[in-house]
Amino acid sequence: MSSVSTPNPRAEIKVSRFPMARTLLATGWLAVSALTLSAHEGGLGLFTDHTDIGAPKQEGKVSHDALAGTYTIGGGGANMWFRKDSFHYVWKKMDGDIALEADLAFPGTGGDPHRKGILMIRQALDSDAAYADVAVHGDGLTSLQFRETGGDITHEVQSSLKAPKRVRLEKVGDHVYMSLAGADGVVKPSGSSARVALTAPFYIGLGVCSHNDAVAETVVFSKVALGAPTAEVTAVRSSLEYVKIPSGDRVCVYPSLQELAAPAWQPDGSLHYAMAHRSYQIRPEANATPQLLSAGRGREAVSTSPDGKWKADFKRDDAAGVPGTVVLTLQPAAGGEARELMRLPDQQRSLMEISWSADSTKIAYVRDQPAPAAK
Repeated sequence: MSSVSTPNPRAEIKVSRFPMARTLLATGWLAVSALTLSAHEGGLGLFTDHTDIGAPKQEGKVSHDALAGTYTIGGGGANMWFRKDSFHYVWKKMDGDIALEADLAFPGTGGDPHRKGILMIRQALDSDAAYADVAVHGDGLTSLQFRETGGDITHEVQSSLKAPKRVRLEKVGDHVYMSLAGADGVVKPSGSSARVALTAPFYIGLGVCSHNDAVAETVVFSKVALGAPTAEVTAVRSSLEYVKIPSGDRVCVYPSLQELAAPAWQPDGSLHYAMAHRSYQIRPEANATPQLLSAGRGREAVSTSPDGKWKADFKRDDAAGVPGTVVLTLQPAAGGEARELMRLPDQQRSLMEISWSADSTKIAYVRDQPAPAAK
């Protein structure tokens, strides 16, 4: 793992020579240190520079308090989604396998519920560049967002854990992983991962998007750490997930060190699944602990939705260029063209079992977790 300290030719960095607290508060920005420092003064701690990505209307700012160990970042931007992003980014250029973690806080109240504080690894500083991030939203929603290639659309895997105490983003080979800490403060793998081939060198850092380009939002990042990936994140073997119909949004319910199988929605909204020849139940919306039911496996999966409107199917895509890629397709039961709902690489099982929820709005399945060797 090495770093490259090449200045960013796109960033215009200004140094303020006056007390910042009064000035930034008067303009809606919150600061925790006396000066806004540029990277050329060595004032960004672990990072090298900061840049507005995608030309947001509100100019981004950053303040680093070395004594408190905090980065207070302000940024605008309409969104980080679809094929282009708009936000403020504090970054360092690096290569190799890497992990970044921090606590995040949104000062004050109000603001768009989709405003975001992010930990990101990005291929380039272009608005449509490939990237992966852990995004904590103002309303607590937390997800692994990623764009697999430049100019592609954005995908995400949402966590069932809301407003985590601490977050971590890790890159191991061509895969990225999200780990989160709940009320106990212990950072654990969330089971959310994706294949995003980011080549050296790439940009790693912290960012803020207001989700409303007319205003600026502030996020405070504290206890920021940059180092090697953990061994535990690649030890996860399976994740119980579901996909929302018809949006295609993914939600990770439960990661496991053992192989999971036979997901089955129940009429009460809980999920049954099999592990080590035993049957378990979990309630996804409550982020609950799995409960042992009995020996044996759950009911068989079906491809047609309970309301009879949809047909779903997992199919192998041997031409995808990534071994084990499967595609979930969704088609009106009455006929019509099937569309690709989502794509999952690295699936080693020959058959992907699926289960519809009783209200026909979600499909549960078990995803094989990639476990590449750290470099």
